[in-house]
Amino acid sequence: MSPAELGHDLGPLRLTGIIRQDAQVALCAAVHRQRAERRLVKLLLPGAFPGAAVRRFLRQAGALASLQHPGLSPVFESARLSSGAAYVVLPPLEGEPADEWLRRAGSLAARPMIAAAIVAAVAESCSQLGRLEVVHGDLRAGSLRLTPGPRPGLFTVKVAGSEEAALRPWRMVDGQTGPAPACRAPELWRSGALPDVRSDIYALGCLYVELLTGAPAFQAEDEGAWRTAHCEHPPPFVPGIAVETRRLVGRMLAKAPEQRYQSMDEIVTAVELMLGRHRSRFAELLVAEPPLRAPEPEAGTSDLTPLGAALTGDAADEWVSGTLGTLRGLGAAAREAILGRLVALRRTQVDESAAARTILVAEDDDDTRESVVELLEEHGYRVIAARHGREAQEHLLNGVRAECMLMDLWMPEMDGWTLAAEMQEGRLPSVPTIVMTAAEPHWGYPSAIVVRKPFDSRQLLGLVESVSGTARDAEAPPPIRR
Repeated sequence: MSPAELGHDLGPLRLTGIIRQDAQVALCAAVHRQRAERRLVKLLLPGAFPGAAVRRFLRQAGALASLQHPGLSPVFESARLSSGAAYVVLPPLEGEPADEWLRRAGSLAARPMIAAAIVAAVAESCSQLGRLEVVHGDLRAGSLRLTPGPRPGLFTVKVAGSEEAALRPWRMVDGQTGPAPACRAPELWRSGALPDVRSDIYALGCLYVELLTGAPAFQAEDEGAWRTAHCEHPPPFVPGIAVETRRLVGRMLAKAPEQRYQSMDEIVTAVELMLGRHRSRFAELLVAEPPLRAPEPEAGTSDLTPLGAALTGDAADEWVSGTLGTLRGLGAAAREAILGRLVALRRTQVDESAAARTILVAEDDDDTRESVVELLEEHGYRVIAARHGREAQEHLLNGVRAECMLMDLWMPEMDGWTLAAEMQEGRLPSVPTIVMTAAEPHWGYPSAIVVRKPFDSRQLLGLVESVSGTARDAEAPPPIRR
């Protein structure tokens, strides 16, 4: 029977429908069968994210499940399915999205204490995330929910979306990965680096300006204009606000990360000093005027058929998943022997032509290198990893024959430009190269094939398939000139 016919069960939950779905994630409605309580299940579709990102997602979800904080949406449980999909269980969405409330409320310039209390509440919640080494990575008005507060007429600020923190570099939203352009810190535009607490502080500064003015901190119409605004334009001037508020906003929006506050707790302390009250009394300032509106239920479908591949797996997969737990009690030699057989049994069928191809990955960032290696290995390639250009050079000099090389440009020991020149001048075997970089085009790319970071895994796989397939059919590389 299909998942649509079964209504599919995930542990104690029964999926009842799909609220919304894109190419990477499906948000499903569910019911706890014993408690008769509604839940949301966020399902990562098989192959939508690199294996390292999925594992980090599950580790962070497990940590978030232990965190009970009034300013954070709770996480109930998480797991990985035999199909390769992973999921996290969340409570139903409550309250009004902050961006919708702000459109009705307009500028809070005349009520600056409410704006400051909202910023402090978000900073306090993100400070709790930081204790779990979780960086939200996409702070904006749309990621906040306003729920009824401890007394009538007040509201509480909840930060939503923290369960997706590990996925930000690969999560596609409106055709882009990473934080929303309106709140993206300059360093993320310049280098493609991963979000950290300082880029979250910059995003919170953008939100602060939006609360005070009723409009985004910077205005732009396309990606290039957003980049210019964040990297070159000064922080916007907000008329009519106190000098202390202007200083606080200015430091949060500093172009250089080291010039901003270095922790969320510093922002909470700064707001305490500015308002002259302890953080425990900030909740008294969150007056719901206009009153909150109940969220409109999202239309969905009860047909689970589109999730059939994610929600089903074969018997071998289920047996392997259940058996892996017993391996921990075995000796190392026995464990290695059995694991070898289990991996062979569990591995999905891959294209034999792909399995024969060797890919050299030269990347100095550990997380990126691990993610790329796992992505390629999961699709049947043999991968040799190098931590920098010098290590890639040694592999080639020692006789490694690769059909394709994925190469970063900014690397220690030997950068990508030098490594490419060594091949072009005949001192190394020539390997068809895909440049993966966050460097701007004006630096010059030593290959015609370039993937900008953060990259889409499916695009990368398509290029590797094309380049390595062409190289395999080509003649052997010329001898090295000593």
